[in-house]
Amino acid sequence: MKNPERRRQATESGFKQMSFLPEPDVNPKWPSPGTQAARALTRLLSGERLTQPSYGLYCWRLAAYIKELGYLGWPIESADVPCPPGVGTGRAIREYWLDAGLIEKIARQDAPSFVRYEWLKRQWDALHQVAASSERDAAMSQIAKQCGV
Repeated sequence: MKNPERRRQATESGFKQMSFLPEPDVNPKWPSPGTQAARALTRLLSGERLTQPSYGLYCWRLAAYIKELGYLGWPIESADVPCPPGVGTGRAIREYWLDAGLIEKIARQDAPSFVRYEWLKRQWDALHQVAASSERDAAMSQIAKQCGV
């Protein structure tokens, strides 16, 4: 689609094509811990929408890591979005995300400890930004113990 803004509006509005077939089971494989694919997946599972500039300038192969996740069975959605001002050539860039329903489904399953820890940490930080740092550190160590980290 030539107009990335229109595609973005369609995906953000929750538009989905109607299907009369049941949803296929998604049973993806987990990437190895400590890899860039695992880091990208952890951020996607937190609900973040990733673009190359948002992923970071230290690593310029986000599309390759997303492709690797696709090979592992992760149904990552994507769309073209306008390039942020001052970054790149001004051409449209690709944005990647996971469906919110899939994120909830994965959160209920037994995810690897590195994913559970990061997901719980982000949830905790979002809910308790005003808590004192000593309380947060104690709670984070408790969460880490629950995750087996």
